[in-house]
Amino acid sequence: MDLSIIIPAYNMEKYIGSCLESVLCCPDECVKMECIVVNDGSKDNTAGVVEEYIKKDNRVKLINKENGGVSDTRNAGISKACGKYIMFLDADDTLVENAWESIENVINNRCEDFIAFSYITKYENGNLASEILPVSADVVTDEKEARELMYANSVFNMCWGKLYKREIILEKKMAFRKGLPIGEDYLFVAEYFGYCKSFYMTKTMILYYLQRTGSAIRSYTIKQRLDFARILYDYNLEKVKRYNDDDLMRKMNTYYLKVISGLFLEYANLGRGKRLKGIYRQAFENDLYREILDKADINYIYSRLKRFEYRLFKLDNEDILAFYFSLKSIVFWCKVNISIKGRDIPCTVGSKN
Repeated sequence: MDLSIIIPAYNMEKYIGSCLESVLCCPDECVKMECIVVNDGSKDNTAGVVEEYIKKDNRVKLINKENGGVSDTRNAGISKACGKYIMFLDADDTLVENAWESIENVINNRCEDFIAFSYITKYENGNLASEILPVSADVVTDEKEARELMYANSVFNMCWGKLYKREIILEKKMAFRKGLPIGEDYLFVAEYFGYCKSFYMTKTMILYYLQRTGSAIRSYTIKQRLDFARILYDYNLEKVKRYNDDDLMRKMNTYYLKVISGLFLEYANLGRGKRLKGIYRQAFENDLYREILDKADINYIYSRLKRFEYRLFKLDNEDILAFYFSLKSIVFWCKVNISIKGRDIPCTVGSKN
């Protein structure tokens, strides 16, 4: 068996059919594949839809379990997987039209431990945005470049869009961490990355990631969000220390300044005036916020706008920050709407070596 695709599903009756249709486009002579759908105690007809596909194609398998969250669900899939490689896919996502050509090319012609593809974000209104890995060529195998993307960027935050060697997962007894409201994907990817000795990163796009409106994570305060980020930061800090790479350490700390800026921008859309100022005051009291402002190196901030933001953060003035990020949120969302509507996305991208 070449590949096991693991799909966690909770109340995905509306989406799982399209997901499976894209997976089952895989010709038998292309990749020997099994598709494991793990039904996490759905209350709708998710299981019924999957069972109909099982009747048509025996490559589809269904695991029914009590609701335990996405980490527990993916772990259940891993325990039943038989493929040389494992790939995770969300139930509301689909593979692009020629994804199997690209996947086959990698499985048959590459042997790297860490394999990462690019993807396309699909919004509920039908708009598309390409999310191409910021690598220096169409295909990159350089370890230093891989480390920078892992520890000083957000492109590897999600577990999907990658191929994992099952033998590494089993040998290292890896599992998704339970009980985390955010970051369980990233910690799995980061742990796996740490065991890898070879790397393959490509601009080839293999899936559509559906960006749905509404997010449970927004129910948390900014202090709680920073506490979650602290877990990821501390994990990265220990890993990067082992490389004894001062340049990478500086880039990582500067990246987390962007994380803080992103949080401030996100909460600017949830409140204005006194409420927003109160939200930002909570951030001022957080240890990670203070630590990143101390460690961030302005010489590693190449954008004039980000340098300006860094200086604003150093002022510790909630009035100024509330005014700035309120204005930025208006400009940002206007630009996003315009750029997405005007973007031409190539949806049939082949592998290039």
